[in-house]
Amino acid sequence: MRIATTSYRDGGSIPVVLLHAFPIDHRVWDDCAQALIEQADAQGFEPFPIYAPDMPGAGESPVPSMQDTGAVDDDGAYAEAMDNMARAIVDQVLTANGHERAFFVGISMGAYLALAIHRLFPQAVAGLAIVDSKSANDGPEARADRIRIAHECWETHSVASVMHFAQPHEGDSDFKKSDTFINTFTRWINEQTPAGVAWRELMAAGRRDETDQLEALRVPAGLVSGERDPSSNPAMMRTLAPLMRNTHVDFTQIDDAGHFSCFEKPREVAAALLITYRRVCDEQMRLHPQGDDVDAALAPFTSATADGGESDGGDAAAPTATASDATPVFRGSHLISPIAMIQPLTRLPLAQDVVDDRTADREKPGFLDEIMADRATQVFLVSHGLVAVPKASRANPRLAMLPADYVADAIKQAHGAVVMFMGTHTVGGRHHNYVAVDISRSMDAAPDARHVSADNDFGTIADDSSAHKLMFAELASKRFDWCDLRDFAPAAPSLDAGLAVRAVSLGAWHASQRFCPCCASPVEPANCGWAQRCTNKADGNRLLFPRIEPAVITMVIDSHDRVLLQHNTAFRGNLYSVCAGFVESGESLEHAVRRECEEETGVKLADVKYMGSQVWPFPASLMAGFVAYAQSEDVHVDGVEVADARWMSRDDLTAAIARDEVTLPGRAAIARYMLSQWYGKEL
Repeated sequence: MRIATTSYRDGGSIPVVLLHAFPIDHRVWDDCAQALIEQADAQGFEPFPIYAPDMPGAGESPVPSMQDTGAVDDDGAYAEAMDNMARAIVDQVLTANGHERAFFVGISMGAYLALAIHRLFPQAVAGLAIVDSKSANDGPEARADRIRIAHECWETHSVASVMHFAQPHEGDSDFKKSDTFINTFTRWINEQTPAGVAWRELMAAGRRDETDQLEALRVPAGLVSGERDPSSNPAMMRTLAPLMRNTHVDFTQIDDAGHFSCFEKPREVAAALLITYRRVCDEQMRLHPQGDDVDAALAPFTSATADGGESDGGDAAAPTATASDATPVFRGSHLISPIAMIQPLTRLPLAQDVVDDRTADREKPGFLDEIMADRATQVFLVSHGLVAVPKASRANPRLAMLPADYVADAIKQAHGAVVMFMGTHTVGGRHHNYVAVDISRSMDAAPDARHVSADNDFGTIADDSSAHKLMFAELASKRFDWCDLRDFAPAAPSLDAGLAVRAVSLGAWHASQRFCPCCASPVEPANCGWAQRCTNKADGNRLLFPRIEPAVITMVIDSHDRVLLQHNTAFRGNLYSVCAGFVESGESLEHAVRRECEEETGVKLADVKYMGSQVWPFPASLMAGFVAYAQSEDVHVDGVEVADARWMSRDDLTAAIARDEVTLPGRAAIARYMLSQWYGKEL
């Protein structure tokens, strides 16, 4: 079969291949391809080729012969057509243009083609993005409908059977309802041949289920979903991400866009694709650096000539060229700074707030009583940093919820219990209120700040034996299991994780601050548990709020794309992680990043880039995550906080973990997710 291909631009970097949807042709990518070029140039990418082939029977590509089409099923569906089309794309788009690998992007039916290419030619796929699509094949009814439409196209010699793609429907995006969309799609569909539309319908009917390719992916991947897409909206497409467990997935929701988001919102889709393409370039740099290695690539820039710096011509010696200590110079602009490839962290276990805070309601007199009397209110328990979960539910934990009216009287009788309103969650128009009750006993002593450090980000799990000594209405410890937040949050649903983090954080504050820090009078809960009020009337009954201790945690990367891992004296066993420390009074977050790294390892930092943050209520930290570029590579640990630090490549880390020389932070720690992004897949 012959493939007609449009080339939007040439270039020397990894090509991007844009695969179009049914029932139109490559032109659905025109605006998005132009946006890719403009945005890539603005961001300093080396020019890369962009190709958009027409599927057989679409645009300028002729309808294949039956010999090229391959086997036909009993119902008329083309069983081999998708695979034969995949082979033709690789042969006529990649090989014919001198490329070994490409970043394949497929929208709708084009995504199935991209997955088929990966199945048949995995070595040809440098990255893959799925736009407005799924991976499962048609069910019996959808398959039969495609075959029916194909026969109608043949019998009527028209494309009227697929003209509904050009018509807006209830819930479509504003652009899809516009004359521009309707007129353009009507023209594009009318310019397709009935035989070509029929061939593609039978090809689609006979395509295989490509879900197995999601787990097989080892290259950078992206998912892009139009918010208003009726067949592959964000809720549906998010289910693909967990199946892509062997790679990092960039997920982007395109607001007010439907099933053809690359045409409806071309600039937004282009921006999303460039996020994944950056990682494709990063992976290419890691696997195929210029020259024998990065040092070889740097050599021409660290001295004037190979023979010691003398000029090979002219009377005067050429000035010596040196690489900047802060910014290594690479040959070829596609060797991008490694930290430029690191993207913001989009989902962290302890950063999953999905409830309405109702901050203004907390101060209203009697509000908490109203909430507790509401039948839509549920109560859960925390104690000494642990959360109550149903018996035998640790493998798939969730909060043990109790109806508020069932426990309201018992709460009032529980001496020392702190009642805290967590917020309201609305689902399908129904409101659900959540209240946490901390039943920790009064602490014997407040924690000593000398023994609390930011390295607690990797600390041991709390001893849950204390929870079994605690009682709430004489049944809490008997009816529930108690789970540490570090274990609970990574495995729990987002709502439960967010509620638990809030409750544990507030509960720890109430347990540690029992007296006014100004006058030493006893305090009592206020504002539904989100504040404390001093009981000293003579001192104004001042209102007190929780204090958060900001800390920075930094993943340091050098010019060889190695990560700096360190073993702190506070760590148990062979645990290694990244640099962390508290922010000191009067300094910025960035200053704290540079100071902590140089103090602990002797490594100076150049560029610093923010990645994300999450609360760490052990007892009251907020961890702000950064990635930083190492200005120097000499490591000198302080011997006090840090016992060992070493540069590690991905292969080094893999080998060290296999030999049990290195263990990594737990799945609740932000450090784990920072390292996973650098590594390229979940660790």
